[in-house]
Amino acid sequence: MRKLGRWAIGFGSGAALLASVSTPALATGQLPNSVTPVLYDIRVDPNAQAKTFTGTETITVRVRPNTRAITLNAADLNITRATLDGRPVRYRLDA
Repeated sequence: MRKLGRWAIGFGSGAALLASVSTPALATGQLPNSVTPVLYDIRVDPNAQAKTFTGTETITVRVRPNTRAITLNAADLNITRATLDGRPVRYRLDA
């Protein structure tokens, strides 16, 4: 069974935008064959005066088989919320 999921992440940072996605994290940094990104929709709202930005990223993925966790690289980002198919999901940030 193929599943399409839509992840939405709210973020803000004073650093330059550099984000990559890894689902779940592998030592090689590559996605497993069971997870395929279908679409990335990124919106960035810069505040030039404050030298910061806010924005959202929506990632549509196809997952085969069921997956319990998805890992994202959040370096230099302040994640404020995460949803799956429009519903809030639990997330944690590792140091």
